[in-house]
Amino acid sequence: GIEYERGSGRLRLGSEILFASGEAELSSGGQQVLAEVASALCDANPASVRIEGHTDSDPVSKTSVRWKRGNWDLSATRALEVLVFLRDEGRVPESMLNVAGYGPYRPVASNDTVEGKRRNRRVEIFVEGAVDRAQ
Repeated sequence: GIEYERGSGRLRLGSEILFASGEAELSSGGQQVLAEVASALCDANPASVRIEGHTDSDPVSKTSVRWKRGNWDLSATRALEVLVFLRDEGRVPESMLNVAGYGPYRPVASNDTVEGKRRNRRVEIFVEGAVDRAQ
């Protein structure tokens, strides 16, 4: 579940790390991961941090009452929950945070397999303009 692409500044978190299926409340394990992310973000002092929510192509079914717009609602709400945690608990400055919810429309794998669907359910955090302290 966790991948970081140094060149692009993309951190990819599988939704199973952060949320229960069909839910947007952060799990305790997800909060621990995001606390580490927040610490790294504060150290890096990026210009901006874009948080993107993504889902697989399966319609929301078990929690459809909560997500009236289906995967759009779920992906956007998950991204917003990550933003709120980073801001409130991680003390990442609000001015550098923004969100987007893409639902199933930007897959990274085929939705024809269980593994592909698992990879598509994710939150991506793009760090732009960070100070690279490793140099």
